[in-house]
Amino acid sequence: MTPEQHNKYVALAHVANAAFYLLGLAFMVIMLGLPAFAPDEDPNAPPLAFFAAFLFLGLIMTTAFSTAREQAATDYRVPPNWR
Repeated sequence: MTPEQHNKYVALAHVANAAFYLLGLAFMVIMLGLPAFAPDEDPNAPPLAFFAAFLFLGLIMTTAFSTAREQAATDYRVPPNWR
């Protein structure tokens, strides 16, 4: 495998990983956003702010974990002065 082929494979792996994260994020937004469009027939139903809080927390956690994982993946590089 040439370095160009390797770099292309790694780039496609990053794109696939981003697509997976976006798919999961879209699923979470759709599932937690559905109560906003539900009819308010049940007086004992939880308020919309309850679902909004979970949606906001989920977005923050998804962003934090994906950022931390990317940071951990780049920490393995050897500094230039060690070569």
